[in-house]
Amino acid sequence: EEIRIELARELKKSAKERANMTKSIADATKRNEDFRKTIIKEFGIPNPTKSDVVRYRLWQELASRGHKDIFTNEEIKPQDLFSKKIDIEHIIPKALLFDDSYSNKTLAFKKDNLKKANRTAYDFIATDYAQDLENYLERVETLYKGGNITRAKYKKLLMPQNKLPDGFIERDLRNSQY
Repeated sequence: EEIRIELARELKKSAKERANMTKSIADATKRNEDFRKTIIKEFGIPNPTKSDVVRYRLWQELASRGHKDIFTNEEIKPQDLFSKKIDIEHIIPKALLFDDSYSNKTLAFKKDNLKKANRTAYDFIATDYAQDLENYLERVETLYKGGNITRAKYKKLLMPQNKLPDGFIERDLRNSQY
């Protein structure tokens, strides 16, 4: 049933839209394959997983800032990238927003991710690092203006829990049922 709905949705798109979609998929596949080769060569991981590729992409997102994480401004060293010290972190926790998309992920040190718990990135910094909130906002702004993160990720990094749209979770759950 789900596949049929998806197919119907795809068929409604124009030939140009379908061609663009196919090109996007091909480009992403090529990019991910290039990342896999880099991970094998530079990090010595023989069979990088999808998660390894995401981790590497997120790390590259931080390259313009010396690979410093957004929360604490601490450098994520190459030797730590694939270690247990670093987590792929949901900017808005999945418990609040059922969003496992790339735009809802960043890298964080495990210790900070544990402290953040089920809070949004913004609420975590505003509460636990209030004296550093201005710097956090500046880091996010710099990444966005430099073209390193998408508008969607930018908005998620700046969203407090009380600004999540009302009934968003329930609506999201209902939508995902169909």
